[in-house]
Amino acid sequence: MREPNTKTMVPLIKCGYAQYLIKGYKSLGFDPHLIIKEAGLPSHLMELSEEFIPHDSVKKLLSLLGNRLDIEQFRHLVKTALQRNSVQRLIGEFRHCKTVREALLLTSHIYLHDSTNVNVGLDVNYREAWYWIQRKPQRSSEFIWSEVYTISYIVELIRMLSRTDWQPSKIKVQSSDVEHHKAMVSDDCQYFVGHSKLEIYIEDKVLDSALSLPIHVLNKPLLDCNWHSNFTDKVYTALYPYAKDLDLTVKRSAEILNMSTRTLQRKLADEGATFRALKDSLMFTCAVEMMSEGFPLTQIAIQLSFADLSQFSRAFKRVSGLSPQKYHKSILMGDNAC
Repeated sequence: MREPNTKTMVPLIKCGYAQYLIKGYKSLGFDPHLIIKEAGLPSHLMELSEEFIPHDSVKKLLSLLGNRLDIEQFRHLVKTALQRNSVQRLIGEFRHCKTVREALLLTSHIYLHDSTNVNVGLDVNYREAWYWIQRKPQRSSEFIWSEVYTISYIVELIRMLSRTDWQPSKIKVQSSDVEHHKAMVSDDCQYFVGHSKLEIYIEDKVLDSALSLPIHVLNKPLLDCNWHSNFTDKVYTALYPYAKDLDLTVKRSAEILNMSTRTLQRKLADEGATFRALKDSLMFTCAVEMMSEGFPLTQIAIQLSFADLSQFSRAFKRVSGLSPQKYHKSILMGDNAC
């Protein structure tokens, strides 16, 4: 398996991680539309299937939820989302492992099914095993709440792998304040603040315990590793969920990707790509999808942010060589009239 190129990384994560948090938020009686918009998530988030979305928008969502809900509501929401989706969907990928230790050593590859932003490992220091997660430290609410979420994820993962109610006893965090960590994870745990990476101590008896996965997990097919190897592909994947909602100017796209316009254009140019070609490709893909679903061309033009049908037709023909009408007739319909 090829490793992702961190020099051209666009951090992405599967949309299900945000969807289950939103479902929990809605079940508490809140309208989810405003918080979806505030987090910078696609407006049709709940209609997405296996698409990737920018990791930063999920961090923003966690911060918004953490700051607006009381701690018990947030803890229940996160735990439910982890158990029913985030951890649950990956747990079957460890079926060939014999022990918890073997499974954790494999996580750097397993996580690639759901995220391009992976830097984890298991180290032994002074005869103590620490599972670590390396992240770029920030002084922000998003960073703190995402750190809390990450710890909660690891706790639920180890509990599912070991079939126990394991609780960490020592955690090294990158944050300087552990108030939310104590409320969300454990008040009995010993915390060490201000470290270069997040580390969780795991006892040998837990690491060496045999894996015992549920039957329903073992019967699920293995996942395909569906991340992209270059910067241009990752940008396309990240922007795709927004293409039917927004006029994806280079400025707005750079904001979604949390980078400057200049950086976006330079990195695309490094791979021989241009933003215009990327946007045309997104337009063409979305237009063909909507045609195949029976949408009229006028509605497609409006939804893809064109001023009118003729402007859309010119852009479509520039990419495909055919007008939308001819493409629909000859390609999608098989030109039954001939």
